[in-house]
Amino acid sequence: MNSHLQEEVIITKINDYSKIMEDTLGNSFDLSDFFTENEVADLDKKYFKRKILSRLLIKKTICKKLKITKNFYKEIEIINNKWGKPTLSLSEKIKKMINESVMKNFSFSITHSRNYVGVLIIF
Repeated sequence: MNSHLQEEVIITKINDYSKIMEDTLGNSFDLSDFFTENEVADLDKKYFKRKILSRLLIKKTICKKLKITKNFYKEIEIINNKWGKPTLSLSEKIKKMINESVMKNFSFSITHSRNYVGVLIIF
């Protein structure tokens, strides 16, 4: 295994949704300020909080690693493909930042249970 790889594991309670959203995005936010139209359209009512939290945690971690603000969240799009697998699409601006950083490649995984959401991001 490459010794330069780093991982970030985040597990959070779904019940902490409101606090996490407020702490990360502020107390008055509109989803469309931080998520693309495709991401908002990809949400479903049954798993809304799980999807929002997992995607938010991934965006937050990538931006933290690149040392950029939440203003770039819309530059990172995570939607499910036709088989239900979350896929990542990055703007050219973000791709350039990644290429100029130590974070050349990364992958992620999302999991959830009734009460928890977990994300694993490997850089």
